[in-house]
Amino acid sequence: MKRYTWLAAAGLISAIAAGGAAQASPITSTGTFTEGALTFSNFSCGSSGGGVGLSTPSGCGEVNVNQLSNGVQFHAGWDAGGLSAYSDFLLGYTVTSATGISQIGMSFNASASAFSWLGYAVAQVTETVYHNGVVVGFLDLKCASTDTTCVLQTPPYASNDIPLNGTYDHLDVVKDIYVGAFLGNAGLSYVNQTFQTAVPEPASLALLGTGLLGLSVVGRRKRSGAA
Repeated sequence: MKRYTWLAAAGLISAIAAGGAAQASPITSTGTFTEGALTFSNFSCGSSGGGVGLSTPSGCGEVNVNQLSNGVQFHAGWDAGGLSAYSDFLLGYTVTSATGISQIGMSFNASASAFSWLGYAVAQVTETVYHNGVVVGFLDLKCASTDTTCVLQTPPYASNDIPLNGTYDHLDVVKDIYVGAFLGNAGLSYVNQTFQTAVPEPASLALLGTGLLGLSVVGRRKRSGAA
């Protein structure tokens, strides 16, 4: 129970440190919202869990969605511990951007430990990114009791990650959050999702400027003719 409370507090502190959450609501009641150049919608959640020991959260109603300046955060007390327990959540949503999305990133605050050399614990988040039903990206973060040091963010990308290889106006994201333990304990309290939106190329900006200048000249000619 102490571990669960600590993880929840750590997740709240991290949200504040990341720039604060403009909105926090259960994923089961989160609608469409816009943050900067990004619009998020179509949130969904499914869950399973059990075993002998601690397994939290109890359901999707305990998973909160927080807005970040460049993405979205999922916050809950994912924890598994004891003789043999697990918690598995499948989250989904759609993100769109008028300027296009060119990069994805992910981070979490997972930890895992075993009670003895017989034990094993793992906290893992995998993410599959689709565009029009085709996989265009994949991220995998894992923290296991056998790891000397846990990698808590990507990029930098691992060998099994699939970075975006283009710019997309919309993406469908499916995120699998899993914690499991056998004679051990694994947990995390937040998963941050970040997106990098595309910046218009200089040629595009120049073309836009030329067009605006042309409209200005036409406007002045019309006013002069009317006079």
